[in-house]
Formats: sequence, structure tokens, C-alpha cells
Amino acid sequence: LQFLYFIGTGMWGGNDISELGTITCQASITDPHEVDMKLFERFVNGETVDEVTKQMLGGQVADDEHLVREHVYDSYRVFNYLLHYLQRPNLFMRSCPVPLQKDVRLSLIKRYFYLDESVARELYGKKIKELRVRNVRERYQVENVKLVYKQFMKDKEHEGHLEEPLINTLMNQFELPKELAVSYAVVCFGCKWTLTVNKPKSKMMYLTWGDISKVTELILHGWCGGMSDILPQLPASLKHIKSLLKDATLDGYCSEVLDRLSPSTATSQKTAKVVKTSVTYILSFGASLLTKFPSLFAVCENLLQDTQTNMQGIPSGSIALIESMLNVPIISDKSSPRRTSKTIPSEMAAHWKAYLEVLLSVSQHLARADQRMTDTHYDPVSGR
Repeated sequence: LQFLYFIGTGMWGGNDISELGTITCQASITDPHEVDMKLFERFVNGETVDEVTKQMLGGQVADDEHLVREHVYDSYRVFNYLLHYLQRPNLFMRSCPVPLQKDVRLSLIKRYFYLDESVARELYGKKIKELRVRNVRERYQVENVKLVYKQFMKDKEHEGHLEEPLINTLMNQFELPKELAVSYAVVCFGCKWTLTVNKPKSKMMYLTWGDISKVTELILHGWCGGMSDILPQLPASLKHIKSLLKDATLDGYCSEVLDRLSPSTATSQKTAKVVKTSVTYILSFGASLLTKFPSLFAVCENLLQDTQTNMQGIPSGSIALIESMLNVPIISDKSSPRRTSKTIPSEMAAHWKAYLEVLLSVSQHLARADQRMTDTHYDPVSGR
């Protein structure tokens, strides 16, 4: 439609505005653009126009082949045009150059930012600069992880800190559904701290993405307050707890843990020694958490292996040990005959509990991974 827009009469500086002239503009009124989501799926997967055309024709030559190819080509041209906006979801939702309904835009964002579990598992723990595209299908997934990580770190540096949990931030900034936001938060956290989960010939190779995601969510909630950085109070609390549990106090604590482990049966000196060594190991790791954090899974794997081998008559190894430690107060009251009386702030006790809960979760998932190692049909690459 073409409109002739007359500027209304009035006085401006003593002159009639209508005498200044006219403005001509063009506007088009159309129905919202229809998006072929199957074609968009193929576009994101890196399939070419020719490949898609052949698939749509079933590999046969047809008279309307040029029409099908033009349809695919036109759709791909629109998708390429939208890429700039899809990489900025907030902008895409506010100002879309192609008339699209809101639910269609959200569907496009969700598919564009789709993150396959096997890809997420492969990227987790690698330095962000080392992320590489292995094949065409993974191109946008790898690029989007870098995009989300870069934007998150940029906002963090600008603001000094995030006012809301990381998952909520990703949901708001990138218009992601919660499930996707969690996946990106987990991957970004693993990349930031370079957590090692791909150690060759190890139980860690048999951790599924579900295992890793659950543990990382627990860390984000209990150790980071929902952010990406470890709370500075956490390692400080664990260092203080380690200093309190020394000599006779540590012996008393280990004895109570041992009673919880095996209350009705006699335990050997070897088992008692393993318990004390393991408790000391857990305390030492916690006290130096920030410097050793990337080896979290390896520490729990070593703990699991040692306790399974050496704790006679006590099943489940470090799982049972950590469960017992969770049930024994870190510092006892005056009624305990085994330990000197100490007091500990409730915040430190909460940090200690959160720390043990993460170690317990890692150990439980590693125990499941150990079972998968014996399954000759399980493929650690595909997770099936």
C-alpha cells in the first residue's frame, strides 16, 4: 500500500507547516511468515540445499525439482538472515525483521540452542578456548556454548557479580527453557573450572551426562549460591574445621564415624586405619578445595577404590563412609567422652554438610559408572 501523508496544518515559526511538503512511504501488510521447522532442523544440522532437496524428492528426478530447490533455498536464505537475531534472543523477541508469531520465535530459539547430551558430555571440563567442532552437526552447539559463556563472563565482569542464580540469568538473557538453561549452566561451569571427567581407563569415562549434570547442579546450589564461582567462605570453613579436628579430637571423630559404619560387628584395626586415612583425605581435599577442585571426580574415585578394597565387612566403600560422616556432628558437645568440647558456627556446619553431600553424590554416580564398566554392551561415547 502507498500512502500520501499530509502534514497537518499549524503554525511553526509563523509558517504553515503544510507548505513544507509531503512525505511518501510504503508499507506492506501480510500474514505472519510460516516457518518450516523440519527445514530449520536440517539447516541447523548443517545439511546443504542440494542434500535437503534430494531427500525431499526421495533421491528421484522430478519435474518440479527446481520448485522444491527454490523453496529450500528461500527458506535457507531466511534462516541465514535470522541467525544474527537468534544469537541475541532478547533482541529477537523484541524486534524481529521477519513477521513471526511469539511462539514460533520461542520454538526457533529452543531449537537453535539445542544441546545434545553427547556433545555436552564431550565439552564439559574443557577450557573454553580448546572447544573444537568435530563435525558439521555440532557446529552451532559448540558456537552457542562459547556465546553463552562469553556473554555470562562479560556480564559478570561488568556487574562485579550476578544478582540472581546462573540458571535464572540464562533463562532471562537467552529466553531458554529451564532444562536448556541448566544444561548450559552445567557446561559453562565445567569449562570455567576445567573439571576432569574424561580420564582414560577410568570410571569417570562411564559417567553419563545425567550423572555429571546432577553433581554440578548440587555444586552450583550448595557451594556457589547459584553462581559460577565457589563461595570464598566454603574453603575457609573447611580449613577451620580441619584445624579443629586434630590429634585426639580427630581420633574421637573417626571412632564415632566407625561406630555408625559398623555398630553391631567388630571392626579390624585395618578398617579403623582406613577410616582415619579417608577422613583425613577428605579434610585435606576440602581445606585446599580451590587449588585441587578440577580433580574432584578423581579424588572421589580414589577414595571409592581405597575404601572398597580395604574396609573389610563394610559394603559400599566411601558411600557408607560419607553417609556416616553426615550423621556424626563435626564437633561434639560436652557429653561426648571421645572428643574435647568445641563449638562451631552454624554456617560452617552447613558448609561441611554441603561439601559432604557433593562428595557423596559423586561417589554414588561413580559407583553406577563402575557397574557400567562391566556391561560389555555399554558405549561410554554415546552413553548407551
